[in-house]
Amino acid sequence: LLNDLAWAQIQAKNPKAIDNALKAAQMMPDNPNVLDTLGMAQALAGKRDEGIASLRTAVNLAPISPTPRIHLAEQLIAAGDKKGAAAVLTPVDASRLDKSDQEKLALLNKMTLN
Repeated sequence: LLNDLAWAQIQAKNPKAIDNALKAAQMMPDNPNVLDTLGMAQALAGKRDEGIASLRTAVNLAPISPTPRIHLAEQLIAAGDKKGAAAVLTPVDASRLDKSDQEKLALLNKMTLN
């Protein structure tokens, strides 16, 4: 429930999302979905390095899940690491994504080339 609330706050660009995301991560420290939310909340709160670390952990815990990979790539690109973002995106199978995520993946892949 806290994770869902934190994600809704992230979608609303509410920097207080980090509070609920941290509480959720304390309760479920090995849950990749919770760590994905935490990473995005940290980035929203201006703590990009911490967010990248949380997102890397989420990817390591759920290596075939595309969402943490997409979020990690977004943050790596924002940090100027296009090569790292490209490597993170390589295993993502676009055919298994919904149309919105396919478009996001295509855009991210394009951004890693420039």
